[in-house]
Amino acid sequence: GSATGGGAPNVNGVFTPPAEPTFPTPLVPTWAAVSSPSIYLVPNSQTPVPAPTSPPTATPQPTDTPCPGNCGGGGGGGGGGGGNISVTWSPNPWRNTGTMTVNIHTTPNTPVNLLITGCDGGTYLNANPDPGSTDGKGNMYFSFTETFGGHIGQGKVLAFSQSSSGSANPPCA
Repeated sequence: GSATGGGAPNVNGVFTPPAEPTFPTPLVPTWAAVSSPSIYLVPNSQTPVPAPTSPPTATPQPTDTPCPGNCGGGGGGGGGGGGNISVTWSPNPWRNTGTMTVNIHTTPNTPVNLLITGCDGGTYLNANPDPGSTDGKGNMYFSFTETFGGHIGQGKVLAFSQSSSGSANPPCA
């Protein structure tokens, strides 16, 4: 459609405004009332709220057990042989300075590696260049000089061969 209406011409200085224009307008149907969707409430489960759990109990740290004498022992077996490695030392007790000796006894002609912590806190190895072997009677002696000057309460000797091991904890003076 088109708008209709107009205005009167300006006669004698008076203007007559046009009538309101009219436009064809289709009728919009009335909106139906809108409602919210149905809400279904979740029933209370009656499950109690979890309680906080207690922290785990700490595992006590292991402590060294003093060795009053020959504390050698360990290993053996493995591939058909080997006995225990017996470890003794001199002097008794060890000191934090001076020369200490570790005495090893195990199967004859067996290479043995030693890892030693002296009373001075230093670490000593018998692997320069070869670890050394027991003699035909199964004995080996290794001497070292403690030079670090510190002091701990107890030395430690770990002896290893291919088929057995032993250890000792010489007391420190």
